[in-house]
Amino acid sequence: MGEDKKGKMSSITARVLAHGGSLEDSKMSRMEGEFGVLLKIRIPEANSGSLVAELSEHEGLQVKSKWVQGTGVPMPVTTIELRSVDRPGLVNDINQYFFSCGCVIENLNLINAGIVEEGKEISDIYIAMKLPDTWNTTSHISFNKDLKTMGVKVSQFYTSVMVGNGVMRLDHADMATDK
Repeated sequence: MGEDKKGKMSSITARVLAHGGSLEDSKMSRMEGEFGVLLKIRIPEANSGSLVAELSEHEGLQVKSKWVQGTGVPMPVTTIELRSVDRPGLVNDINQYFFSCGCVIENLNLINAGIVEEGKEISDIYIAMKLPDTWNTTSHISFNKDLKTMGVKVSQFYTSVMVGNGVMRLDHADMATDK
């Protein structure tokens, strides 16, 4: 984490490369002049300490590192786009609901849609998650009903699966309705 500046990610990736590293995955976000990033880097262990020190000293970042063993097998990720009247506790309610269903949220992004309906602000929620192995058609039906009781509408719902060198998108069209 650190102050957001033009070219920050470019500078970080150049330092990773200079230390013999390779970026495998990343998630970044900017908010109110601050920059946060999660990086999965393949790097020789002998070079990791100097990379962390350089990112802290020269990029002005607060850096925390951890060695992890990846599975090497990309899992299908389901994306769901929701829309709701913004209210205190909305994100907590959505997180608790998905947790109770056995879903694992990989990423959640809440955006004020800039729309006002009946004097209330509307928010869009974009979630990438992994569904439990027990997920089925019945799960779809109860899922949609449960979200509606929270005042949340499903806009899009699809799963992306790695196939060879590409990605296949499986739409769950029956979910993106007002049934």
